[in-house]
Amino acid sequence: MRPQLSFGVVLCHMLPALCSAQITQTGTYYERLGFVHTLTTGPKLLHHNDTSLTLFEPDMTVYATLTYPAPPAGYFYTFHPMYITETLFDTDPQNFEFVMTIASGGNAYGTMVIRQDGTVLLTDTTHSPAAQYGGDYFTGTPGISNTPIGTIMVLCDPMTFPQDLGCVMYTLLGMLPYLNCTRPILMDGDAIVPASSGLQAFPDPASSQITFMLASAIRSRSADLQVMAADGRLVHEEPMTGSSHQLDVRTWSSGTYHARVVSPSGVIAQCTFLVQR
Repeated sequence: MRPQLSFGVVLCHMLPALCSAQITQTGTYYERLGFVHTLTTGPKLLHHNDTSLTLFEPDMTVYATLTYPAPPAGYFYTFHPMYITETLFDTDPQNFEFVMTIASGGNAYGTMVIRQDGTVLLTDTTHSPAAQYGGDYFTGTPGISNTPIGTIMVLCDPMTFPQDLGCVMYTLLGMLPYLNCTRPILMDGDAIVPASSGLQAFPDPASSQITFMLASAIRSRSADLQVMAADGRLVHEEPMTGSSHQLDVRTWSSGTYHARVVSPSGVIAQCTFLVQR
C-alpha cells in the first residue's frame, strides 16, 4: 500500500520556502503602543501619555507628533485619544482630530476636541464622553452617531449619574467613517479602529479614471455624488445611479479629494482619495 501524504506535506515539498518562513521581530518600543487606522493615510501605531501623542508608520518611522494644548485651569487629560479621524470634527482632510476626556478630580469630567496642529475645536468642562456616562446603554460607547439630519455627539454630566439628566448634544461637521452606528469605533485600551465608510474609490491614487463603489446595503434611489477639493470647494456633482460610478479626472489637479454620496436624508457614505500624476 502506498503511504498517504497529507496536503501540508505535499505543499511543503512543492513550496519549501513557505514551510520555512519565519515570523520576524522588526522593532521594539519602550511603552505600550495602540493601533489606529486613519481615513486618508492608512494604519498607524499610537503612543500616548499625559502631555503628547505620537503616530508611527508600521515600520516605526514617525508620522506625526503633537504636544497637547494646555487643558483648562484645574483640569488634566485622562484616558486615551478617541475618534481619530480627518473629517469628523471639521472639513479639513489634511489634519486629523480627536476627542480627549479631561478631569479635575472626583466626578468632574469634561471634553476637548483637538486638531493635529494643536488647535482646540471644542472645550466643555461639564460634559464627558466617558463610556460609563456618555455612552449609550446598549453598547457603552461614547455617543457619536450618524443620523439622517447629520452627525451628532451626545456628552453627559457624570455628576448627575445615575439619573437621565445633564446631557448636551453637539452637531458635527463631518460623519463617522463607517455605517454601523451601534459601535462607531472599537476601543480596547488604546486601540481605536474605525470601520469602512461604505464608499470606495479605486484606483487610489488615480491618474485618469476613478470608479466609486457604494455598499449595496446603503444604495439610495435618489442620491448625488459630490466631490470636494482639500480646501472644501465643490469640484464635481452629479446623480449617483446604481452602486458604481466612474469619473474622468485627467484634468483635475493632483491632490487629496473628498467624495460623498448625499441623499434627501443627508450624507449616507463618504471616502477620501488622491489624484496623482
